[in-house]
Amino acid sequence: MTEAWSPLKPEDAGFVAIARLDYIFFLEQMAEPPKVAFESRAELEKWLSDEFENYEVRPILGGNNAVHVAVIDQRFTRLEQVWVKKSYRDYRRAMKYVAEEFHGLCDLSALDADHVVARTILEGFSDSWIAIFPTYRSSNRGFGSIERKLPKARKGFGSIELSPLAAFKIMNGRIPVSIDDLNHALDDIKRQISSDNNNYLQDFIRSMYVDFSKYIEDRYS
Repeated sequence: MTEAWSPLKPEDAGFVAIARLDYIFFLEQMAEPPKVAFESRAELEKWLSDEFENYEVRPILGGNNAVHVAVIDQRFTRLEQVWVKKSYRDYRRAMKYVAEEFHGLCDLSALDADHVVARTILEGFSDSWIAIFPTYRSSNRGFGSIERKLPKARKGFGSIELSPLAAFKIMNGRIPVSIDDLNHALDDIKRQISSDNNNYLQDFIRSMYVDFSKYIEDRYS
């Protein structure tokens, strides 16, 4: 099979590649996943102030419901994230603003503004904040049925890290429908992530396989 499972199309390659690399560098250097959801904006801002010396938070489209966060850290170079309040409906426009303003990208037709943590997981947490990621529609649209089955957050959860399952979604191009497909998809993701001699990353990638394979078995067996 020659089809790339994690495509970078010419019209959006830079934006998607940078977003993926930011998360990959964080995983590689910090040996832990980046945060992708908080119970409140106060929790988000506390994480930033506690963990990083150099960061900037810029309001997007008014600033009450969406922000652009840029972290500069010598441990992993940089981390750029778009954060939105869970109840905010203009999240795609927020991502589009960042794509145009900071990356010169206007064509988002192949991409979803993906809530890295599904809003269904955060039922009852209207004040929670979620990271938005430029995910290919051909991958994101197939994850809804999976994400609806995931455990719901409980009061006092504080924050949620990028899970192997969510990482598989955002680094992928479409949904595997067989174990053979899954193996090809993982091979493609491994080409994006330098996991040699990094036990943490190897375990993280292995968890991608294990976590997604159970849904293939449930759906297609």
